[in-house]
Amino acid sequence: MPVESVHLPCFIPPAALLDHWQGHRRLTRRVIESFPEDRLFSFSIGSMRPFGALALEILSMAEPMVRGIVTGNWDQSLNRDVRPKHDILRLWDETTDKINRLWLQSKYQPRVFKRR
Repeated sequence: MPVESVHLPCFIPPAALLDHWQGHRRLTRRVIESFPEDRLFSFSIGSMRPFGALALEILSMAEPMVRGIVTGNWDQSLNRDVRPKHDILRLWDETTDKINRLWLQSKYQPRVFKRR
């Protein structure tokens, strides 16, 4: 008896995708909070970047990416210079709010991801 393949579209609704992404951002924020101030930009394992540098990279890409998709404005103005932890956390929270607001404006709301 032959086996029939049925291809059903799989998708994640935009609200679920945003919630999943923001869940990762909440976890990353907790990691930033847990780092001692003096180790955020100095502690590294092997030749890896310090976690503070990674956090600044995420900050410099996340909101500009969503803004670019929604508005076509791809400007990115956040530099990745070392800064105090409280500034990173403030920027993280501001970016989270901006992502949430921009997400609602996305013209891709009906379906964000489809896999066959």
